[in-house]
Amino acid sequence: MVEISSLNNHYLSFCAKKNNFSSCFKCKESILSKNYEKHLKENSCMSGKNNNYYNRCPLCHSDHTPSGVLGWQMHLLEDGCPLNPRNII
Repeated sequence: MVEISSLNNHYLSFCAKKNNFSSCFKCKESILSKNYEKHLKENSCMSGKNNNYYNRCPLCHSDHTPSGVLGWQMHLLEDGCPLNPRNII
């Protein structure tokens, strides 16, 4: 079980299948390596913002403030991430 807030880092560093993932130089999110070229060609990812001010959700790909634990709590528990499978009925 992995927290949503650390999902990108998990895929790139700790996942048993970490060799199947790459980090996008533009959006800084983890992308399946087999989909990386397609991801770049689509050019639809948003540039990564400063991690000192923003958290980027790996589910909905939105940036939210404040950064850190408080920002994650607000996004996931108060506002409710629209793509969190636990929120979808």
